[in-house]
Amino acid sequence: MKHLSIAVIALALGLVLTRANNAANAQGDDAPKKGAFPILICDFAKCVDKTEEARDMFEEWQKQREKTEKDLKSRATELQKRIEEIKKQTKLSERDDKLYERLKTAIEDKGKLEGEIAYLNVKSQDYFARRMQELMWGAKSTANSIMKKRGAQLVIGTKTGKILLESQQDLQEEMLRRRVLCYEADADITQAVMDALNKDYAARKAAKKGAKKPAKKPAGKDG
Repeated sequence: MKHLSIAVIALALGLVLTRANNAANAQGDDAPKKGAFPILICDFAKCVDKTEEARDMFEEWQKQREKTEKDLKSRATELQKRIEEIKKQTKLSERDDKLYERLKTAIEDKGKLEGEIAYLNVKSQDYFARRMQELMWGAKSTANSIMKKRGAQLVIGTKTGKILLESQQDLQEEMLRRRVLCYEADADITQAVMDALNKDYAARKAAKKGAKKPAKKPAGKDG
């Protein structure tokens, strides 16, 4: 009787294992992979600010802004000198309609220049905001693609990395600000997103550079 009970248990266990194995085979590629994370995290700010495209964009924007500011400052200085010179001449001479007309024109030019400066500042800020928005959408799209490839369902944007702060108060504030306190290293896709963005940017730069190269003329045949 004892041996019969053992045989029944073994048979039942075998059936359970067989069914489990058949169920796993039926799932195929849809079965959850071992070690897969349904929730991933990504340092979104780093993916936007620290990529090669962001670096090049900021440097280009900064150079253009400095160049424009230098030009406008030079024009403003020359215009102010012109106004001061005309004012001196009006003090030294009697009523001179031509001098007053020149002064009026110079002051009007100064007002126009100030308006141009304000317009260019707004235009520069709009350009920067638009480019940052493009970088954000690119980072979000890349994170979404990686999420699907890894079979995850959610990506949480949070600051990652070690907390290196001096004061206890800063430490408390930083920990309270972070949306995720603990995570497995494989759940962090920050570097994967940045690598994908940098790779895509390098390819676009190479294609753009290749398009600018003049086409080589075919070598002429000797008569």
